[in-house]
Order: sequence, then structure tokens, then C-alpha cells
Amino acid sequence: MNLSQFPERYRAQVLSGIVRNHRAGIAVRFGDLEGRVLPLTVRRDKPTAAALPPTELEQLARSAFGDLPYELVVYLEELPQ
Repeated sequence: MNLSQFPERYRAQVLSGIVRNHRAGIAVRFGDLEGRVLPLTVRRDKPTAAALPPTELEQLARSAFGDLPYELVVYLEELPQ
């Protein structure tokens, strides 16, 4: 993740969202910002994390990062075996 792609005023919000999700067992990875489109990948980080359906994982990501002034494109990734 390239944190410098975000304006200074959004960096704390991005880091806070990543940390909160990580504590809940959810990994978030941001792709490169493409204009106003921000791709991000979400997956359960640990097998012991709550088994959330994909729609709930996407909703968590959108609620954590939806205040950013970008169009979010959320990709869901399966937990590696």
C-alpha cells in the first residue's frame, strides 16, 4: 500500500480503518489510486475470525472507508488454505 497516494488529511482515517479491521481479523489492501477510483481487497485474515459472508465483508470495507472522496471498488479474496 502506498500511503503517500492519499492527501495528508485522509491518511489517519485510512490507517485507523486498516487497524480496526485488522483487530477484527479482516485484512484490507489498497491498490493504486486511479483518478477517483480506489480499488481495495478485503479478506478474512485468520481462520479463527468470524466467518462473515462476502456481502458483510464488503459492507464493512465500505463503512470503514466510504467517507473517503473516492469511488471504492471492493474485491473479495478467499482465505488461503
